Amino acid sequence: MATTFFEHLVYQYSGISIAEIQDLPFTVWMQLRFDAYVSKLNETEDGRELLEKAWILSQTEADREGLANLMKLIGG
Repeated sequence: MATTFFEHLVYQYSGISIAEIQDLPFTVWMQLRFDAYVSKLNETEDGRELLEKAWILSQTEADREGLANLMKLIGG
């Protein structure tokens, strides 16, 4: 069976063999896949910028403290 990009990434990240990776429970596989991908992105400046933008876009609550500070700065 051919190894996928994510299987290889998880192997590099965790050191778990490809055969063991293919036998992992789905939730464990997905968590390792996520962690490995984030770790890989953190290796470069572009990757860190992408992660920061993704984090900003995932926020659902207003930054009230930041807004209050901004209002003080602009005199509002």
